Amino acid sequence: MIIFVSLFGSTTHVALGNIEWAYVLFFIPGEWIGANWVRSPIKKIQVRS
Repeated sequence: MIIFVSLFGSTTHVALGNIEWAYVLFFIPGEWIGANWVRSPIKKIQVRS
């Protein structure tokens, strides 16, 4: 349910022109770099069962 509401809200914002695309161009690479930076130490942890 939440995914449909968020997609609808995002689509509405794009349709109304409420998106600053210059910010989007900076945020997307930053999020990708940040996610990989956080994930790299986590991948090194081995879980014993």
